[in-house]
Amino acid sequence: MESPVALVVDRDPAVRSLINGVFEERGFLALGAENVTDARDKLGTHPVSLMLIDLGSMGAGADELIEHAQQLRPQPLVVGLGITGEGGDVPETVRARLYDVAPKPIERARVDRLCRRSLAQLDTLSRLRRLQNDLQSREGYQGIVGRSETMERVRSRVASLAWNGDGVWIVGEHGTGKELAARILHESVEGKGEFVVVNCAELRSLAPLLDEGAALKRAEGGTVYLENLPELRLDFQEDLQREIERREARGENKDRAIRYIVGSSEDAARASADGRLLHGLQERLARTTVQLPALRDRREDVALLANHFIIAICEINHLPAIRISPDALSFLERYEWPGNVQELRNAIEQAVILSVEGMIRPEDLPERIRESRSAAIDAPVGPGLSRRPFREVKREVVEAFERAYLGELLERHVGNVTAASQQSGMLRSALQRLLRKHGLKSAEFRATRRRTDRAAASESTDELR
Repeated sequence: MESPVALVVDRDPAVRSLINGVFEERGFLALGAENVTDARDKLGTHPVSLMLIDLGSMGAGADELIEHAQQLRPQPLVVGLGITGEGGDVPETVRARLYDVAPKPIERARVDRLCRRSLAQLDTLSRLRRLQNDLQSREGYQGIVGRSETMERVRSRVASLAWNGDGVWIVGEHGTGKELAARILHESVEGKGEFVVVNCAELRSLAPLLDEGAALKRAEGGTVYLENLPELRLDFQEDLQREIERREARGENKDRAIRYIVGSSEDAARASADGRLLHGLQERLARTTVQLPALRDRREDVALLANHFIIAICEINHLPAIRISPDALSFLERYEWPGNVQELRNAIEQAVILSVEGMIRPEDLPERIRESRSAAIDAPVGPGLSRRPFREVKREVVEAFERAYLGELLERHVGNVTAASQQSGMLRSALQRLLRKHGLKSAEFRATRRRTDRAAASESTDELR
């Protein structure tokens, strides 16, 4: 088991040394920081489980550090140091955010008691997180659910790859369940280590991936899931490849070997051709590919998924049974689901909250679902349509829907891509790629709104005259 990490933030080196000595004896990896900047750096490069802050010497920086710690996942326990008496001098607003307080002068016996209590609390929180993950991974909430022929093939494919421990490249649109498939592959191996998720699109340095106590270290004997790998800077990809080669050359014990699983909206061949994937990196990570289908390509599974989500959400939240009306289900089955299964789950969560008398009705669904019409309804029809290849006609229909949907989405949000991606349930990067595909520019929608506003202002001025 990986040692928990403690960080002591205090300007006095003697205090840091005393506390760290006690915590190391109890099995912690103990770190020290003498100021707020140093502490934030260490929080960014180490999975800190417990942070002790000298509230007096840090001044306003203590509040900043506490607030920063609350944004981390998992969130570390925070202990306040430097308080006289038993903590009565701590403002209630600060105390409410602390796990404990420890007055100065620091006593070794008090630090040892604090250390033992913290270890017990961290163990409880760890077990609670595992329980929550187990609940959320049950079939019907985040499980691979579906009776369609496509999903049967996916289940068979995942099962065939589960036990060999080889790397896998999982391809699918945002929200299709790439991380879920990766977790199933990970959970299928006995004696597994940790499952570590790394979102490559958000990495600004390789410290969270390569440094001591970082992703690769924590995943020894387990799995590293590299999400959005083609969006990782090429120089970072080179460093990652060198680290993998170094580990291979070292001939690591099988129990410490790492399984790499990549999740991406595009396959490795296309990413390499576009110059966004380092040549040879795929060979090091994941030679085998699993393709996950979009939800719009397996509409027969929508009703099954919706009911599974309803049952599981009600169970987790201790709610009475809730049903979905045929009218509401009809809206779900007609919608195109650009955000796929994840968007469906979010829509069901909203509908469960808004439902009354144990029934989900159309008015409980998000507005975009109620207002949408399948592009297939507006598809051109005629006696010659069936003479053309099915895939060709389907592609035209889907592209027509995408253009119409994106146009309305950007118009509603006045070209704000971030707001548009949040409403649609798509990653911002995925939405931008789709906009480029259809030649849509967010700036044009902002300019159109400005022209409209100016015209309206001009008309208003004319009326005043």
